[in-house]
Amino acid sequence: MTAQNGEKAEQTGQTGQSQQTGQTPDQSGQTAKLEKCEGLHIYPKKDTNDGDPVRMFMIVDETGGTVAVGKPFEWQIRKHTDDADQGDRAGEAAKSEWAPLPEQLWEPLHPENSAIRLNTGRIEKGFYDIRAVRRRGQVLESSEHSLVQVKDLPPVAFVSFTGSAPGPVVQPTPVAVTLGRAHVPPTKDEILWIAIRASTSQLQYDVYEKFVEAFLARRPPHKRGNGRGKHKHEWDLSGETAWMISNYGPYRVLKFATEVFVMTRCGVLPSEPLELDLAEEEARFGHTLPKKFEEMWSDYLIPIASEGDDGQALILPYLDIIRRKLGDLSGPRSSYSGIVDDQCGYLQNKLVFPCMLELIWSYWHEEGMLVQTMNAITQRFQNVRGPNGRDPLANLEIDPLRPLSQLLWGFVQDEPNRLSVLRRGHEYEHHYGFTLHGKVMKDLRTIDRRSKFLESFHNLLHRCTKFYREDDDTTVVADGFPILNAIKETHYVLAHGAHNQFGDLPASGRQEMLMQQYILSRPEMREFLGGRVMVPYPERWMDRVDAVKVLKGWTDASVVHFRDLAVFGEQIVLSIRYGAWSLENTPNSAANWARYWRAEIQGYIHAYRAVTGIDLTAELTDQRQATERYLPPSFHLRNRLLTQQAVK
Repeated sequence: MTAQNGEKAEQTGQTGQSQQTGQTPDQSGQTAKLEKCEGLHIYPKKDTNDGDPVRMFMIVDETGGTVAVGKPFEWQIRKHTDDADQGDRAGEAAKSEWAPLPEQLWEPLHPENSAIRLNTGRIEKGFYDIRAVRRRGQVLESSEHSLVQVKDLPPVAFVSFTGSAPGPVVQPTPVAVTLGRAHVPPTKDEILWIAIRASTSQLQYDVYEKFVEAFLARRPPHKRGNGRGKHKHEWDLSGETAWMISNYGPYRVLKFATEVFVMTRCGVLPSEPLELDLAEEEARFGHTLPKKFEEMWSDYLIPIASEGDDGQALILPYLDIIRRKLGDLSGPRSSYSGIVDDQCGYLQNKLVFPCMLELIWSYWHEEGMLVQTMNAITQRFQNVRGPNGRDPLANLEIDPLRPLSQLLWGFVQDEPNRLSVLRRGHEYEHHYGFTLHGKVMKDLRTIDRRSKFLESFHNLLHRCTKFYREDDDTTVVADGFPILNAIKETHYVLAHGAHNQFGDLPASGRQEMLMQQYILSRPEMREFLGGRVMVPYPERWMDRVDAVKVLKGWTDASVVHFRDLAVFGEQIVLSIRYGAWSLENTPNSAANWARYWRAEIQGYIHAYRAVTGIDLTAELTDQRQATERYLPPSFHLRNRLLTQQAVK
């Protein structure tokens, strides 16, 4: 675009009658006399006397003298209609009428508006005159106009100036600018975390209590169908089955029902469709799931060929890695009736139907004094006095007419068949490097210990907190690679401990502790032990444990926090153990994992600080803090108990 000064003076800016009379119509339709200020230039000036920040225009001559100050000028434009671009030599007949310059066609060059820049991309090729006009009463004052040439540039949209008013202007397409969380595409392993959460939710105490009550009352725990005939999962306790159970003691029936409950709900390979809330699952991920749950589950599992049958077995990708590592062994047979696979030499159901239980659930309940509470009650039931003087449970007298008496009798008689605290302690060390403190633990002699699990696990949780801070910042795309590396590290440590009693001891420990919770939840226990009714415990057995802890002078950390550590810790560890993380090299899966388990991870971090005093979200500034963070929880619990007892 080029510009130069135009003609020095003209009697009028209009044609026809207006050109002869020196008048021009204003915006109201009335005519006003047009006077040109020759040799003058327009400079804007801000009116400092007016509170309204309206820019006033000041006309200044070539020597800088002020001529007049008034209302803002109106920028006008007209086009040369002569085809032979004669520029400023064109006559008035070859020029269109003056028209207001649309705001879309110009912009100020700097805040003071000392010049304007035309948007030539919206103007047709040709010559144009541009001037500023200001109204003063019945007089229109105009500046000298400048000649503007628009060269042949690719326009966005043309604006016509052939009439007294501008032609149609095509508005630019608005560009939406939003601040939102960065999008992470869906990954195939998302369905595994959904299944793990659904499976562990079916093992919670509230579900177990309803199952046992229905079992003992000889009612089906789940009603499905239209009421005609037998329902799925309905217990048929008639005939021979009823005679067999009726000859069991109450504790034996409870033990049998608990074993059935755990064994039918501990896997993530259900034979029935998952009953899940789609909106809830998508909210946890932060994006829409690509397919239905059943289709996602089918796409995620790995089919393996079966011998002697046309069918296929489906296994988790992680277990398929283990199966392929055993190169000299073929896949499992199609018939799952046998206990041991004769060709492979390993249990088929361990490969096809893994039991999704973690011993960390039992560990945190044991640290929460669940087992110790039952031991104290059974000792009093057997009339055995505690080690420190008078037993605070001396008044606990359970008459034989109470159902609780029969349950406690069976529980005491079955002690040789339960796991000992020493045996559980050895396995805690083998799986996680967790240590129990107590007199019996002096005899603990472990061969293999996961000393690096706590460091890698706590490092993962700490990195998750940093990821959440970045992910909540809508101006930052959170990096999932640190999460992926920390998950891999923890995954390998957990895999080293998945041997020997790994597949069976967690299930046995879960059954025993569920029975202990049920016995403690009996109404008679509240009558004998008391408890604080107004505390909103999420499960009925919890106030009994806290009541015994107060009587015995044990840790004053609420059992609610230990229960959260158990539930959340199991879900987090299961998702790390059974994911195929060794094959993952992109951060999307790790980012989706952190988002999905955010509530559980942050709940675990809070509960850990509540019981141990260690804040996993804090940055480590010295070696002492690092040492404290990576110490087994039992050390912190013992030190806090000693501090508590010293204060009292």
